[in-house]
Amino acid sequence: MRRLKPRLRSGLTRDDGLSVTVVLVSMLALLGVAAFVIDVGALYEERRQLQNGADAAVLAIAYECAEDVTACQVDPMTTAEAYVDANARDAMASATNITFDSAERWVQVDVETDSPSGLLLPFFSQVFGNLGFDVTASARATFGYALSTPTIPLTLSTCEMDWQLSDVAYLGGGTTISDGDGVWEPDELTRLLTHLESPNGGPVAMQFFTKVPPGAQATEFPCLAKKNNLDAPGAFGWLDETACRSTVELFTWNLGGSNPGGNVPNDCKQQLLTWVGSPPLPIVVYGPVTRATGPLYSGDPAGHPNCDNVPTGDCDNDDDEDGAAAQGTNTSYFPVTYLGLRIEGYILSGNPTWGQGGTCANPPFNHPFTPQVGQICGYIHATGVSVGEVGGGPTGTVSIVKLIPVP
Repeated sequence: MRRLKPRLRSGLTRDDGLSVTVVLVSMLALLGVAAFVIDVGALYEERRQLQNGADAAVLAIAYECAEDVTACQVDPMTTAEAYVDANARDAMASATNITFDSAERWVQVDVETDSPSGLLLPFFSQVFGNLGFDVTASARATFGYALSTPTIPLTLSTCEMDWQLSDVAYLGGGTTISDGDGVWEPDELTRLLTHLESPNGGPVAMQFFTKVPPGAQATEFPCLAKKNNLDAPGAFGWLDETACRSTVELFTWNLGGSNPGGNVPNDCKQQLLTWVGSPPLPIVVYGPVTRATGPLYSGDPAGHPNCDNVPTGDCDNDDDEDGAAAQGTNTSYFPVTYLGLRIEGYILSGNPTWGQGGTCANPPFNHPFTPQVGQICGYIHATGVSVGEVGGGPTGTVSIVKLIPVP
């Protein structure tokens, strides 16, 4: 009987050759996927760093422009490069262009990858012919003084502010910041801003009272005396609020209910404690209605008398001329400027358990900080916020700088 012996086979079968081909194709596919994942990931990371640098650079320049729209355009590239480089981990980023629109009050910074080719070099996809990615980013910011912004719901009087600033020497020489006539005029705002921004100037001490303190002469408080020692225009008041915040547009009557200075809204009683010693807060200040024969406020977009929509319908009404119509909880205010106010202390009648701030002694404040009269004391600062509507010119000591979409 013949035995069947298995035939020895050498080499590779057809199936083996097919397997090698599949493996090679799969490896190429995996390499392509890896190249895509790694290189695209690097692309997005580069774009994120460039965008962060553009955002930081444009905000820094915009803050400078909010203070001086001419000076900020002298050498903006140095500022931009510093922020762009600081946000690029490999320091391979460059600001390519800076655009200003002084009329519309915005600035734009354009950024790109900084390499000899101007491209972000890929890690793996070069084997597929990809020479690099063109990565850019742009950011635009608006800047200017606040026309409308969320504030703590406290309103002060330009009469009182103007009177107190008449005791502060103007650094330019020859005069004081204000003339003390109770009207807040554009040149007085200019002098105040110059004083706040000067190395030899700085914050200005201010006190606001609800009425003339006992034993004091009415002549010492001319604004308060106008109202028989009560309420507006010398005193301060509380606006309608939600969660202890109000949004008020300047040069438009703020109608509706309010509280006198000593009656703190319930929503604000605990927050008031946290305001003492905190960074400067935006405060709206009310003032006289502008008439054809009166001053026009700095930054007023209308540029004309604001006798429209006066609560009493009569622009010659004494209350309306002061910028505060009616009294008590029915008071309506005509806001004309924003201040950055760092609150140092307070005493509010009706809430004696809150006590005193303890830091409002005179000097530097002009009057004793006594518990018999409701009052708030603090310092005027130049400060900035990032929310609100930007005005066309100086409206106070509060500026707005914020990112806006790039068209």
